[in-house]
Amino acid sequence: MYLITNAQLIMDTFQDKFAPTPVEVLRTTEVSMTAILASKEQEKSKIAEELLQKYASVLSVEKEIAPEIQQLLRTRLDEYPFDFNLLPPGNRLVIASINLDVPVIQTQVKDYAEFTDGSFDKELENWVVKYPTTPNPGDGGNTFLFGHTSQEYWKNNKYGTVFRNIPQLKAGDLIQVVREGELYEYRVIQTEIVAPKYVNDTYLQYAAEGKEYLTLMGCYPIGRTDKRIMVFAERIT
Repeated sequence: MYLITNAQLIMDTFQDKFAPTPVEVLRTTEVSMTAILASKEQEKSKIAEELLQKYASVLSVEKEIAPEIQQLLRTRLDEYPFDFNLLPPGNRLVIASINLDVPVIQTQVKDYAEFTDGSFDKELENWVVKYPTTPNPGDGGNTFLFGHTSQEYWKNNKYGTVFRNIPQLKAGDLIQVVREGELYEYRVIQTEIVAPKYVNDTYLQYAAEGKEYLTLMGCYPIGRTDKRIMVFAERIT
């Protein structure tokens, strides 16, 4: 019965082991060209020359560019900071150590006071969910994100096992959250296994310490719903 009910979990776990798609740690910007090539003058000159040639090609310049213009362009290229925001669009949760990169939804439900209230089945069909009464990243307190670790395969939810690997997280692992174009980073500090009725009290232990935290939660053991696994991380940037 376990094999039938958790067919999706089994297939996704197989994918993790034998055909993983690596997830990389997010970077907000590229280092400027000046910093990258500070000790590589020849490489910098080569890049500048290639760009000048492209410039001439685009303008269909038949004669050589005046030397003073070439020098000006080279100077501008050397000094220009080629910085770009590399963050993915939308709100996302990225944990490179367990190969996780998924969207996060801010649910519209606002009237649930405790984590045992209400149902989020619809939201969990497409996203990792931020619990509505908890703060957003950057607003202080303890942000609470939850997702499925397993789900009956016939429900056809591509995020039905999204948190299957959070039990592998250990102290010091990096967790990244993108919210409205900003990157927030956390380090795992603790993992706890609790009965559902103790989720709220356990969460509050990290909500009242005056620091900023992130909590991830899913059902546990994997493939069952007896308890909940809660991973706590402290914000570092």
